[in-house]
Order: sequence, then structure tokens, then C-alpha cells
Amino acid sequence: MSGLINSGRSGIISSMDNVSLGSSVSMDNVSLGSVVFPVGHVIQTKMIRYDTYDVVYAAYAVLSVLRLTITPHNANSILMCQWRVSKEWSSNGNWRVFKNGSLVTTSGFEGYNSVFGDEDESGLGGSDYGQNQDSTLETDFIVYYDKPGSASSVYYELQYHPGSDQSFTLNRTYNGAGSGNSDDDGYERGISIGIIHELSDNASTDIIL
Repeated sequence: MSGLINSGRSGIISSMDNVSLGSSVSMDNVSLGSVVFPVGHVIQTKMIRYDTYDVVYAAYAVLSVLRLTITPHNANSILMCQWRVSKEWSSNGNWRVFKNGSLVTTSGFEGYNSVFGDEDESGLGGSDYGQNQDSTLETDFIVYYDKPGSASSVYYELQYHPGSDQSFTLNRTYNGAGSGNSDDDGYERGISIGIIHELSDNASTDIIL
């Protein structure tokens, strides 16, 4: 099919070649049917932003405030999670990934270092611990991917996993006059962000816009 699609039309287009939708086109509940995207094509993206900075998190806390929730269009899709976390912890620590409330232990997609195993020091990565709990905000970047094998809703969260029983603060420095909501230029504040992408694995996908 080629040409111009006029307003007020409905029906099924089986194939398209050089089709123009014109300008200011509005489409509701449009089904693309069975589509095969190239590997790595972004099918959908969800994001979350968190600005609150007056909370101290205990050891082994799960960051539900940065929960990434998505309902895949295809059971074969790859889900890619990215977090940028502004924080400072009171000691050394590591990040782990939880799926639907539990630590991910699926082979090949573990939420920790699979070679080292499920140990206190095992995770996806942390940041430098400079023994400065005063006015040096840290920013961690964590990337994780999973292939859940289902088109059901799923959510992912980060867990703070310290080497000892230590706490951390989110979006602010740990100690000093900048703690809580007090205003002091010498103590940084930040924000934390999470993004999750559904990526194609070159399988047929039903898409409704």
C-alpha cells in the first residue's frame, strides 16, 4: 500500500510502502499486530525520579523509592535496568538487585557476582569509601539486565548490602550540618533516577499504541 491515509478511515493495513500519515495525526488504540523488531530495539521505557533527602537507610535496605516496574510486551524481551544513585554510606558497601521482592538468583542473571556467590561482599558494584562522611556526596551508576521469560508485570529494586552493619543516606551527605532539611552550602544534595527499557530479542511482538 502507498499513498495518503485520510482521516476517518478504519480497517486493517496488511503492508505499507512509502505511506504518509500527513500532519497532526492522532491515533488511539492502534494495533500494530505481530511485529519483529531488530535485536536491541527499544520497545518501551519507564522512568522514576526521587528527590527526597532526609532519610537514613539501615543496612540491607531495599530502595523501593527507586522501584522500576514494567509489563513486557513480549516474554522473550530483555529488560535493562539503569540506576543513578546519589548517596553516601557510612562504610564500605555493595548494590544487589531484587526482582519482585526477592534477590535475583537465576543463573546468568544473578543480582550479585555469580562467581563469588551469595556472600556479604558480593554484589554488582559499589563506590569508593573515602572515610569522609561529612560533605562529599557520591554518585553510583548501576546497570543490570534480565530476561524474565514472561509478559507479566515485574519490578526491580536495588538493595544496599554492606560488609558490616552500616547505614547510608540517599540524595545527601551522611553527617554534618547538611543532614536532614537544614540548608548549608557546604553539604551537597542530589537526586536519584531509575530507568528500565524493554529491548527486543528479535521475537514477534504484539504492540498496541
